[in-house]
Amino acid sequence: MEIINCKQVALSIEENTLVNIHKLKEAGVIPTVAIIRIGDDEGNISYQKSIIKKCESMEIQYKLYEYDKVEERSSSRYLDLIKNLNRNESIHGIMVLIPKNSTTDAITFIHSGKDVDNITGKGDMYPCTAEAVIAILDYMNINLEGANVAVMGKSNKVGKPVSEMLMNRDATVTVCHAKTVNTHEITSRADILVVAIGVPKFVDEKFIKKDAVIIDVGINVDEEGKLCGDVNLDSVKDKAKACTPAVNGVGAVTTAILMKSIYLCAYKQTRAK
Repeated sequence: MEIINCKQVALSIEENTLVNIHKLKEAGVIPTVAIIRIGDDEGNISYQKSIIKKCESMEIQYKLYEYDKVEERSSSRYLDLIKNLNRNESIHGIMVLIPKNSTTDAITFIHSGKDVDNITGKGDMYPCTAEAVIAILDYMNINLEGANVAVMGKSNKVGKPVSEMLMNRDATVTVCHAKTVNTHEITSRADILVVAIGVPKFVDEKFIKKDAVIIDVGINVDEEGKLCGDVNLDSVKDKAKACTPAVNGVGAVTTAILMKSIYLCAYKQTRAK
């Protein structure tokens, strides 16, 4: 089984984006993103660090707003900040990191043209993780037209948008979720399997069609404290054709797509002036 080189996919996206960023800077525009972290979720703190590191290497400016305690959903604190960022023409994108089981009404007020990860569902772009899935498949030169694809998970961030994107490319898509009966019978017929369920090593060889391509979106910690995906690589390695790794996998491409989204927001706002 091939371990898909997601770092190379990310690098190709970053190289193209950096060229475009330099063109914007020549016109006097420096792409700038506001990063708002709500709560002390370890995963979000780690993602925040990776975003900042990538912004620095991609010559994107950022402003950081950290709230370690999750306040009430209707907190005017967040709402006032987002409204101010919406009005601030030097801020091109707004990225909100919030614990998985928490929310705040304030995020619904993010301007659609600045919603770099489409957290509102009203943004101009698809969520970065969903975009990353398609970018990986495109990098592998996989023809999606007519392909039989199974998507495990129906979240607004991955499952639903990636299913829509795949159907827009004329793939035949089946979405499986917690209420799906005999999921493995569906997934074992798929040429491509996208897994985004958040359960460590759940998907084993019985879920896989021979020579299937697997995009494992999950990032979990196993019983030994090691990072792992939703797919049990040891179980599927002799059956699948290719699979993304948990470390430097879809997440690396997601961060690259985020940089591209920040650039696109800056570019569109500059053209609109």
